Amino acid sequence: MSEALSIRAAADESPAVPALRWNGASYSFAALAEKADARLHALNDARDRARPYPLVAASDLDTVVTLLALLEGRMPVLLLHPRLVAAERDALVSDVSRAGRALPAARAAARSAS
Repeated sequence: MSEALSIRAAADESPAVPALRWNGASYSFAALAEKADARLHALNDARDRARPYPLVAASDLDTVVTLLALLEGRMPVLLLHPRLVAAERDALVSDVSRAGRALPAARAAARSAS
């Protein structure tokens, strides 16, 4: 993965440097990388890596950690606006799921992870 988007590379370079402040807490690059690694492990076990992961883009720590994990794992993501109603969200996810082909980079990553 490009180190420009790698939370792991940032943690290796500056582990104790604050990377995120949320609800009065400060998270270092190392702490975020640890959370992202755990999330990536769970995502790898639970989904088809060749299809975009539908992520409702809320303004919270969970969304940031999930996005960092997806970037680290080179997994495609479908960012969904939090104000979409369920029918709109379901329609978007369905349209993407019905796509005839997975994204080329995702297919290659899925093959290498197997």
